[in-house]
Amino acid sequence: MITGSGFFPFTMESAANRAGVVAGTTFYLLNAETGEVFDSRNVGADTLGEKVDNCVTANDCTRIKNALQADPVATGPADSRYVSKTYIGDLDGKLWRFDLKLDTAKIPKINVAVKLFDAGAAHPMFSSMATVTVGGVNQYLFQATGSDLLPSNGVSQQYELLIVKDNGTSGSLATGGKPILLEKVDGIGNDEKVTSFPAVAGDIVFFSTTNYKPAALCTLPDGNLYAFTFIGGPAYDTTNDGKVDATDKPKITTTVGERASAPFIVDQHVVFAAGNKIQMFGDPEDFNNGVGQAGVRILSWREVR
Repeated sequence: MITGSGFFPFTMESAANRAGVVAGTTFYLLNAETGEVFDSRNVGADTLGEKVDNCVTANDCTRIKNALQADPVATGPADSRYVSKTYIGDLDGKLWRFDLKLDTAKIPKINVAVKLFDAGAAHPMFSSMATVTVGGVNQYLFQATGSDLLPSNGVSQQYELLIVKDNGTSGSLATGGKPILLEKVDGIGNDEKVTSFPAVAGDIVFFSTTNYKPAALCTLPDGNLYAFTFIGGPAYDTTNDGKVDATDKPKITTTVGERASAPFIVDQHVVFAAGNKIQMFGDPEDFNNGVGQAGVRILSWREVR
């Protein structure tokens, strides 16, 4: 099993019986049957906000105690069932790759840890990412910063959608060297925050976001669905002029008055939930074209009282 250690509050971390051992920033290879730790690697921290349990109490959610979320992406050689590397983001805004190997006893080990990209401390990576290999050699990673469940205390910035190309020893933005910016989170107008992890279908990546309206507290949020190419351009002809160019927009739909869920690909269609509705996008005449997902899984939900 491959996992990140998850967030661990500073007050618990600094308890006397822990003898100063730092927690929350470790990547693990575990035996799923016994829980034995095959190998681990600590990614460290940037020293910003590391003594804060909750950024709301500090009134500064641009600085968060570092942690690795528990859902890394595992992949390997094209057309292979073997896992040779895994990707994960941390709350300091760094994107990591861990190369895996088997030692002489056939025990999985971490061969090397590579910091591929650093979005900065104000861009924590809370959710998992998507990845795809193009041409058997080009590995693209799709990640977003921030979260629509993250408080906005002290925040005045635009969160980002990232398309990162793994170049081996480092990573680079495939979108012309610049991230894709969401609407600014500042307590004025639309505060746009990413909902969860993206989804990839063919040569298109889908992101979902939610627009909150903090200046109008009785107004419900709006859910957005974006579709990009692997270099950040619009994926569809939204102007209906028979071609896809710079005049088209990557935002393909907005559901008014509903928070969006993560997108999900099923049988050549993209599905996402908005509020209490499941919405499906794609060709209504194009179904059942091959082996693949045959249903939609609801992974989580939230009750608002």
